[in-house]
Amino acid sequence: SSALRTPSNLTASKLTGPSSQGKGSVGDERNSSNKYYRFPFFLSLCAAAARYEEGESEAESITSFMDTSNPLYQLYDTVRSCRNNQGQLISEPFFHLPSKKKYPDYYQQIKAPISLQQIRTKLKNHEYETLDQLEADLNLMFENAKRYNVPNSAIYKRVLKMQQVMQAKKKELARRDDIEDGDIMISSATSDTGSSK
Repeated sequence: SSALRTPSNLTASKLTGPSSQGKGSVGDERNSSNKYYRFPFFLSLCAAAARYEEGESEAESITSFMDTSNPLYQLYDTVRSCRNNQGQLISEPFFHLPSKKKYPDYYQQIKAPISLQQIRTKLKNHEYETLDQLEADLNLMFENAKRYNVPNSAIYKRVLKMQQVMQAKKKELARRDDIEDGDIMISSATSDTGSSK
């Protein structure tokens, strides 16, 4: 029975992670990231949270013009619905671009601004032919956020998490595509040999 207890203890420690230590550099890092919430990006986080329902309804309506089995939809939705360990939606600040009035410097620093809303519109207009094209726009959105925000900020950490999730999903979808291509080749090869007999 002690063997059964061990995995659950491991899981618990994984879930709580570094925060359970409370001291040292991890604690300091957490405190320093909190102070960024007091700076202007907190306002856009709040604005994004206020628009959360709008963003959700946008995402729901995407299924009206895209099949949920479409790999492009799946990659987009994986990023849009990305959540942290506490179950909070971390893609909220990316639903819309920052306000030009509140963040004029954003538009001076970022030469090609893009948000999930614009990516969704491009999906609707069938502007993406491949997963690579969609991934390029998602990466542009992430890199913009990384350029504008300091590395230790909460928003920067969200970006790293979302990029990680996107890359894993892209690999999974690409692998699935390769397997399906392989199946087609195998079935056509067997049908050819069958017909020659």
